[in-house]
Amino acid sequence: MRVTRIVLSVLAAFGLTVALAPAAAAAATRTYSYDFTTDAQGWTAGFADYDPNSGDLNLESGIATLPSGAGSGKAFFIQGHNRSDDLYMFFKRRLGTADGIVAGQRYSVRSAVTFWSEAPAGECPGSGGSEGAAVYVKAGASTAEPTLYMDNIGHYRVHLDKGNNSVSGSEATVIGDIENGHECGTHIWTKVTRTSTTTLTVQADGGGNLWLNAGTDSGYEGITRLYYTNISITLATV
Repeated sequence: MRVTRIVLSVLAAFGLTVALAPAAAAAATRTYSYDFTTDAQGWTAGFADYDPNSGDLNLESGIATLPSGAGSGKAFFIQGHNRSDDLYMFFKRRLGTADGIVAGQRYSVRSAVTFWSEAPAGECPGSGGSEGAAVYVKAGASTAEPTLYMDNIGHYRVHLDKGNNSVSGSEATVIGDIENGHECGTHIWTKVTRTSTTTLTVQADGGGNLWLNAGTDSGYEGITRLYYTNISITLATV
């Protein structure tokens, strides 16, 4: 510190000044939490990894009243019959400068998702896998919007690096499954929360936009019905 003062004194004697770099600021952290009891809060639903000609997929989504046994109120309902052993049912939402996103900024991402599930716990018998353990909850964020396209074999895919089934991707990581804690053979609506234990990193685009995502990647060849009540994403500058 004394050396610094001497250097500054010498510079001052010659009429010169120098700016000292400020200490590094602590990373800015913000949590974006969305409750679906009244509306979709800017989120939209989508479906990918399926053949549209594979039969009745029972694809449905929207704000709906909770089923009997799941309390009162509403949630963001999503449903699909996985006939391809690989159905991805997801939600997406854009964040922009109005939400505090900075153009070109890199952010670490942690996620928490709460939903009502009727899928029992354990390796319950099921086609392709059990109806709870083989349906993987994923969440994260991406620079570009997760949009659908059709591949060269006629299946719908999504522009999002989400990995496949139990494997995470760079833009969506596995944060759990949809098991509700009850025994095989039972179908009791139970509220479940899954929280990420690892982080991923996303960079906002040049306009200050990035896209949040959450959903399920299914290896269970049956119907899955979920009622999402909350999605929370925590972003920290890196």
